[in-house]
Amino acid sequence: MGVPKNQNPMNMKKWIAWALSVWLMLGTAWPAGASNTLDEIVEQRFLMMDVPVAPVYDETARWFLERYFTFGRHDASLMLGRAEVWFPIIEQVFEAEGVPVSLKYLAVVESNLQPDALSGAGARGLWQFMPATALQYGLEVSATRDERLDPWRATMAAARYLKDLHAEFGDWELVLAAYNCGSGRVLQAIRRGGTRNYWHLRRYLPRQTARYVSAFLAAAYVCQYHSLHGLEPRPLPEWMRHR
Repeated sequence: MGVPKNQNPMNMKKWIAWALSVWLMLGTAWPAGASNTLDEIVEQRFLMMDVPVAPVYDETARWFLERYFTFGRHDASLMLGRAEVWFPIIEQVFEAEGVPVSLKYLAVVESNLQPDALSGAGARGLWQFMPATALQYGLEVSATRDERLDPWRATMAAARYLKDLHAEFGDWELVLAAYNCGSGRVLQAIRRGGTRNYWHLRRYLPRQTARYVSAFLAAAYVCQYHSLHGLEPRPLPEWMRHR
């Protein structure tokens, strides 16, 4: 893993932080004398992940991994603790609905697995439904009740929404993109780009959507390999597990 050339001091500090985190957290997990570089080890694990999309390991994915394993370690540990509670529910619903179970990592990207998450745009819950989409998929959103905050009902709605998007696009990468920015923008990008390959369409998508599948892949990596990076779940208090 060579040192980047012609980098300003801030970028160099970030690169050093990433390199140190990989070295410290992977050094004891690989046999001494192995010829692979540490970054290659991460890439090998990345490519072996159980996900329904192509596990492309690029600079964007590295950026998200760096965030999880350096200054975002505390939040990642809390997220992993929440995963112990919410992933079993998501897995049960997705399996029953015929949705790839590994799409559970989408909830990490959307809400960091916080069932009461609220965005500035008004999206709420584990799956960050906007009111109109929530109503479309059978969730009550009123002054007295908001079922977007119900992990079970919201997950059932998310499963139906994901299935509808897959029926429309036939490709899970495009499904993730559409979940983020809406079907209309993805269809517009397809028309402009002349392709249905998400990785070739990114230049025509909103910036967040262009990075969205990489964010999903990084979340999947953290959930599948966190212990090899010395990162462990912080269990939720008992009262939060049964609320």
